[in-house]
Amino acid sequence: MQWMGGYFEPFWSVNPWWTPNYDRFPAHPVARSVTPFSVRDEWYYHMRFVGDVKGVTPILTDVPSPETVRENASSRGCNPDIFKEVSEQVPQHMAWAYDRPDGGRGFGFTGLHLHANLEKDGFCTVLLNTAAWVAGLEIPQDGVPSKTLSETDLKLLIIEAKAVREGK
Repeated sequence: MQWMGGYFEPFWSVNPWWTPNYDRFPAHPVARSVTPFSVRDEWYYHMRFVGDVKGVTPILTDVPSPETVRENASSRGCNPDIFKEVSEQVPQHMAWAYDRPDGGRGFGFTGLHLHANLEKDGFCTVLLNTAAWVAGLEIPQDGVPSKTLSETDLKLLIIEAKAVREGK
């Protein structure tokens, strides 16, 4: 909570696989040049946030479909509060920027369970902008520059990461 402004809490938050549509973004450096995207992932929501959500700026928000929750309570699948919110179509936040009271910055991101999602420019731009923002760098008006990643690019990155881990 202190570092990121929010977290997943069992019996409060849920972690379904679903496909939200991110098409509106706030006026925040992390959201600069982020294009709309929609990807299937394990998007956690109904997170527990700091009091009054002070310092938290939602970055990725959507209204979950009813299929993402169950009526019966469970540690990761539902509770009466979230079931009510989803039924009433209350928007949920899956990524957020946090300006900490100590002057630091934090970020919460509940996706990235599938590396193939990095092929989506909007998805990738959020992560690149976030890394720079958390480090205290100025985000260009057009966002952190990058190229669109392909499946081949991602496979090469995995091979390179493995080589680094193995000291090659």
